[in-house]
Amino acid sequence: MSPGGRTPGMRQRVRDRLTDADIELLIAEFLAGTSKRVLADRYEIGLSSVKNILRKHGARRANRH
Repeated sequence: MSPGGRTPGMRQRVRDRLTDADIELLIAEFLAGTSKRVLADRYEIGLSSVKNILRKHGARRANRH
């Protein structure tokens, strides 16, 4: 382990890398039409992490019919 308590090469948890404000903004951008893949790239997290955040917060886009 490194002096900071992290094992070199290990990634931090998403909740340790994103602030509450970041998560709110991510959700707002998703609801405004930004794709999950773009959000994953923008926030430097995995696509599954984006999906988990959105699911946890109940963020769903309106049907586009």
